[in-house]
Amino acid sequence: MNSRRLSTVSLLLISIFFCTTSTAQSTKKEQAELASLEQQRAELQARQQQLRSAVSKKKVQLQPLLKKAPPGKDRLDHARKIRDAADASYKAERTSANKSIRKNAEFKYALAQRKFRKANAERFTLERKIKDASDQLTALDSEVSVLTKRIVEQRQAVAKSRSQQQARERNRLAKAQKQARRQQQAKDDTAETARLKAQLEQLERDKQAGAVAAARAKTGSTQTAVPKSSGALASTPKIATSGRAKRTPAAKRVQNGGKTVDASPDNSFAVLLTTKEEVRAEKQRLQELLDKPGARKNLYRDKALFTQAVTANGKIKRPSRPSKLRALGHNQYRGKASLRAGEFIFLVDSINWQQPPSIDSSAGKYKIILDGADSNNPRLIYYPASLDN
Repeated sequence: MNSRRLSTVSLLLISIFFCTTSTAQSTKKEQAELASLEQQRAELQARQQQLRSAVSKKKVQLQPLLKKAPPGKDRLDHARKIRDAADASYKAERTSANKSIRKNAEFKYALAQRKFRKANAERFTLERKIKDASDQLTALDSEVSVLTKRIVEQRQAVAKSRSQQQARERNRLAKAQKQARRQQQAKDDTAETARLKAQLEQLERDKQAGAVAAARAKTGSTQTAVPKSSGALASTPKIATSGRAKRTPAAKRVQNGGKTVDASPDNSFAVLLTTKEEVRAEKQRLQELLDKPGARKNLYRDKALFTQAVTANGKIKRPSRPSKLRALGHNQYRGKASLRAGEFIFLVDSINWQQPPSIDSSAGKYKIILDGADSNNPRLIYYPASLDN
C-alpha cells in the first residue's frame, strides 16, 4: 500500500511538473511575441521621427523660395495664352495655317515650361521631397496604429498567461500540501490503530487473567463472588454523593503530560449529571480551568473512549467502537458517545470507570468530559446531550 501511495504521489508530482513547465513556456512565448512587437513599433517610430525632422528641415528651406515670385513665370504665362489662342483658332477653322500656328505655339509653351522648371528646380525638388516624406509618414502612422493595437492585445495575453501560471502554481502548492497532510494523517492513523490494537489485546489478556483468578477463587471458597478483571465491577459498589468512590484494583495507571504515573483508587465510578444546573456548574468549572494561562501549552493528543456492556450475570462484553475525546488543554478532554441502555464500564487508556451503582442509564447520545487535572484521580463525567441546550 505504501509503494502504491508513493507511486500515486510520484505521478501527481510529475504531472504537476509538466503542467507548470508547459505554462511557463507558454508565458515566455507570449512575452517574446510582445517584445518583438514593441521592437517593431520602436523602429517605425524612430523612422517617423526621422521623416518628420526631414520634412521640417525642407519646409524651412522652401520658405524663402515661396516668398518671391518664381523666375520665368511671366514668360510661361504669356506662352500659355498664345498656345490657348492658337488652339481655339484651329478648332474654329481647321486650316493648315492655323494648324501650323498651333504647333508652333505648343513648342514655345513647352520651351518656356522647361526654362521655368530649370529656373525653379530647387523649389520643385523640395516640394516633391516634402510630398514623398509626407506620404511615407501617412503609411507609417497606419502601421504604428496597427502595431499599437496588437501590442495592447498581446499585453493582455501576457497578463492572462501570467495569471494562469500563478493560479496553477497555487494549485500545485495546494495539492502538494494536501498530499503531505494526507501522508501525515495516514502515519498518524497507522500509529493510532496500532495503539488501539495493543490496548484491546491488553484488555483481552486482563479479561482472561480475571477469569482464571475467579476460577481459582471458586475452588478455594464456598462463598459466591463476582469475577473480577481489569474492567469488572466490584461486588457491592457504593455511590459517593460527590461522584468519588474506590477504584477497581486493575485501574492503576493514567497518562499525565506524556508520562505514566500511579493513580490512587478514588474515582472508579463515573459521574452522571442529571440536571441542567449540574451541567452548567461542570461547564463553568471546565471553562475557568481553560481560561488559566498556559492552557495551550498543555495540549496533548486526543484520547479514545471505549464502553463495555455488563450482562446481568456479571459478564463483560467486548469494548465498543472508540469515541473521540478531543484535547482542550490542562489535561481536559471532551467528546460525545452513543450509549445503550443497561450497565456498562467506561475505558480510556486502560483506566476504567464503572457506571454509578443503582443507576441504569437510558439509551441515547451523551456528552463526555474527562477531567485529568488530578493525575492521581482522573474523573469521568457524562450527561445526556439534551441537557446541553
